[in-house]
This record gives sequence, C-alpha cells and structure tokens, in this order.
Amino acid sequence: MPVRFLPNKNLDTLEKVIINVNDGKPLYGEIDVYKLLYNEFKERKEDFIIWHDLKLAVHSESHNPYKKNEAQIDFLIVCKYGVCVLEVKGATIEYIDAEFYYNYNGRTERMKQNPLRQVEIGRAHVW
Repeated sequence: MPVRFLPNKNLDTLEKVIINVNDGKPLYGEIDVYKLLYNEFKERKEDFIIWHDLKLAVHSESHNPYKKNEAQIDFLIVCKYGVCVLEVKGATIEYIDAEFYYNYNGRTERMKQNPLRQVEIGRAHVW
C-alpha cells in the first residue's frame, strides 16, 4: 500500500480514538485531515509514511515557552520528496498583525500557541 499510517487506525473508528484527552470529545480537525491524507495518498504509486499524534519524549529547553514535558506532532509525513510536519487546528485560522487567531462559532480569539512555533519545536526534535 502506498500510504502507511503509524499507528494504523481504522477509518470507521476515528471518532473514538482521535479524541481530546481532557474531555474525550472527537478532534474533528485531525479526523478530517487523517481521512483526507488517507484518501489522497492511497492510490499513489509513491510510498508515504504518515505518523499521527507522534509523541516526542523531550521538549526543547530553548523552544518551550509553555514548559511542556513532551512535544507532539499532529502529522509527520515522509516520502521520497521530503518530510512535512503538519499542525492541525480545529477551527478557522486567521493571521492578523503577525498573530494567529481562532475563529470558532462566531468568536475570534488569539491563539495561545503560534502553530508555526509548534511545528518548529516538533521539527527540531525529529532531525
């Protein structure tokens, strides 16, 4: 199969296994991206390996403003063309005056974590 997910999850059970650890609710943004990646790459001739919810045992001291114990990557996509680190957000994102904002249910709220910094932190631990 040209696309291989690690760990492999059954598409029919994603709403039960891709959940918010705090409240147990499905993370529909990640579920939608998981399905999209699977459907996009399943018929390709090239091989793709995609890690979902990749936990990294350590967090960078120099890139850890929230003092987290571990880093996490939503999707790490590897193929013969390169590597892509993908951070998923479950709402519409806006970029205003060099800041990222969620637009969810008619409310606009500044994001606590800059997604570009999140990817930078994850990338620093992968290589």
